Amino acid sequence: MDLEQRALEECDREPIHIPGTIQENGALLALDPATKQIVYASANVGDYLGGTVEGWLGSSIQTLGDRKLVHSINNLMELPTIAERREPVCSLEHGGQKFEAHGFQSGDLFVLEIEPSATPPWADAEVSARISELFQLVNKQDDLHRLLNISVRWLQRMSGYDRVMIYRFAEDWSGEVIAEENTSEHDDFLGLNFPKWDIPTQAREIMLRLPLRMITDVDQTPVPVQAASADLPPLDLSLAQLRGVSPVHVEYLRNMEVEATMTLSIVVKGKLWGIISFHNYAPMVPPPRVRAVCLPFIEYFNVKLALLEDQELQAARETVREIHQRISAEHAEGSDLKEIITGDPFPLIEQFNADGMVLHLDGSWHEYGDCLPWQKISTLVTETCADGRVVAFTNLAELLPDYQRTPDAIAGLMIIPLGNENAAVVFRKGQETQVKWAGAPNKDIVEEDGVVRLSPRGSFSLYVDTVQGTCAPWRPLDYELGDGLARVVLQTTQQRARIERAFFEDRDRQQKLMISELNHRVRNILALIRSVSRQARRSNSSLSSYSAALEQRIKALAVAHDLSNTGMVESVSLAKIIETEVQPYDEGGRHLSIGGEDASIRPDLCPIFALAIHELTTNAVKYGALSQPDGSISIVLKREDGGCTISWRERGGPAVQEPSRTGFGSTLIKQAIPFELDGRVDLRFSPEGVEAEIWLPQSVLGTGFASEQYTSPISQVDLAPVPHDRPKTGRLLLVEDNFVIAMDMESILFDVGFENVSTAASVQKAMNLIDRHTFAAAVLDMHLGNENSFPIARELRARGIPILFVTGYGSDLERPQDIEEIPYLTKPVESSVLADTLFELIAEAECRKTVR
Repeated sequence: MDLEQRALEECDREPIHIPGTIQENGALLALDPATKQIVYASANVGDYLGGTVEGWLGSSIQTLGDRKLVHSINNLMELPTIAERREPVCSLEHGGQKFEAHGFQSGDLFVLEIEPSATPPWADAEVSARISELFQLVNKQDDLHRLLNISVRWLQRMSGYDRVMIYRFAEDWSGEVIAEENTSEHDDFLGLNFPKWDIPTQAREIMLRLPLRMITDVDQTPVPVQAASADLPPLDLSLAQLRGVSPVHVEYLRNMEVEATMTLSIVVKGKLWGIISFHNYAPMVPPPRVRAVCLPFIEYFNVKLALLEDQELQAARETVREIHQRISAEHAEGSDLKEIITGDPFPLIEQFNADGMVLHLDGSWHEYGDCLPWQKISTLVTETCADGRVVAFTNLAELLPDYQRTPDAIAGLMIIPLGNENAAVVFRKGQETQVKWAGAPNKDIVEEDGVVRLSPRGSFSLYVDTVQGTCAPWRPLDYELGDGLARVVLQTTQQRARIERAFFEDRDRQQKLMISELNHRVRNILALIRSVSRQARRSNSSLSSYSAALEQRIKALAVAHDLSNTGMVESVSLAKIIETEVQPYDEGGRHLSIGGEDASIRPDLCPIFALAIHELTTNAVKYGALSQPDGSISIVLKREDGGCTISWRERGGPAVQEPSRTGFGSTLIKQAIPFELDGRVDLRFSPEGVEAEIWLPQSVLGTGFASEQYTSPISQVDLAPVPHDRPKTGRLLLVEDNFVIAMDMESILFDVGFENVSTAASVQKAMNLIDRHTFAAAVLDMHLGNENSFPIARELRARGIPILFVTGYGSDLERPQDIEEIPYLTKPVESSVLADTLFELIAEAECRKTVR
């Protein structure tokens, strides 16, 4: 163990940030910003800027460098980000060759990296198009698994590397490959784990700072970085993409048969979440245009990943909110806190995916389900709760040395302090887990000249390790639930104490507050009615029309008031308000449909929202959809952008024209929603019918309808998206040489039920996929640049796999006689036609198998 610990410490001490070399695909200079004197230079600088390394060292870049270069360096050194990341400097030309220069600050020095320009280079417009393409691709993913798999496919095709993987770190810094696109003949790494010492501590620290790192050729000869004088310290190249490679890491890559790599750092909320690793089995220099796309991609990817993880945590927060509501309500009715929590703890146990719970409340212990007796854990709970934080353990045998473990025994627990020496402890049983490793995770130790180090593994073949006696890992969701439960209990206890103290100390003050609040509400209602009256008077020319308009608006306010006060509710359903306002004009319930996710609004804001809906409704009755027998109004409620959007659409009424003047209704809708409700309104007078988009922020929404699907009882029309009714099927092969079309078709195929879609852009790559996977069906673009997909079709048909051609050439295309019976669709392909045709072909193939 001492030898192993020494080897790990030596591995973590390896000075990979000061290798003293760079890779041979570029050159490097480092200068003093104050004097512009060159203090470090790579031995090959003359190949890029002319002269010799001896001539550059100690000289001023103002005398030896290009004027454009000097000017760009002066500008760049003013940037505040120069000490944090590598920035572009300028383009250069020497000896008829073009170069790209980038720079960053290293300590007190400015470091300049110089690389050949790509030939031929991408135009700026093409780089922008690729960046826009990837933003759209990432933005529309709402599932983590889909985001990861779409990303590796896109990156592999864009970059040209043989393999692209997403590798996620565990809490102990080991990692697992959770997404992969592999076009090589080497085995897949998907699902395999790598031990933490594969990426040592100092490498992870650099990854946190450096978004992109590349190794162009493991067999290259490193280029020395020379100093102007022998007393200068080694140059820190942490932010350099040309940084020389650790010999240990070179040995590691050679053992994997990898010749070139590129790495993107996945950083979520300031922590290294994982990496995107690019492997190539031949030397490769990723051109600047590839890196120009990858850098904004990883920044946007990190933001999207954080958003998806926050959505998962939001579910836990909603659960905590519901628990808080229940406890607060029962506590307010006089129930004792201990009785509330211990009355039915099993729903809470289920929320933690636990097997049992022990509660310590006011000196007494309560046990539920499968758990350890409180005597065994009382000391541990007392010591842990002193810190006030939620803590969890997955292996009690390590925590309690005398604990006798059996296969089905409790293996892990989470301790949740509840204040005043109270606590909740949830338990999980142990499980047998098989961990798949890329090679045996053993530490091979080598001792050379008294130095002990770890030696990279020689094999990365599948190695299965069986782990017993530990429980399932505690998720961030579990910690969120634990923290939330602690807050709920503490807040409820404090709130009750405050209420009782205030009530008994100053009952008269409470009564005065209630009277003041009542007066305030009455004055607000009177002011609102006065405003409505004035506006109705201005917009109606006769006494009778004024009277009718005023009566209708006051009635709308009264209905809203009734809804907001029924049973002293905490919030009012938006769908109920809309339904109540429209129903009097919708005889028989034939004209209105409400669908989507219902939400609720605070009672005090209910009247102004009801008035806005009333104005839309009366406009529809007078001039719009409700003025015609066949007219209809469809309304969809959708939770988005941190609030709720109400989409109002009229159809079947008279042709609509933009009104020549703005009436009270339009003014109220457009101004009251932003002013009173802090929302947004988009009111459109489309010829087919009035359309309105009203967005309300979360701050005005209530808590009574967390995510409830609502279908109007008046008109049973569900406007929520209808999932495809076909069963999910197996892997599908898609051969398409146009990347944008391929991405679009992949989305369609995912939506109709294919969980795995393997995409190839050429005959050779398709053949490689056919050899490695079993496919349920295949969609083949008939023409692939300078080749066609007929050889692929013949191979698939020989294996009995259903095939569908797609083509842009129309119905007069010619196919070889031996495959002319294969059906085809003409681009652009409608999604429904593509789905129907594919599933018919699969069904026919299954039928033929059954007959045989």
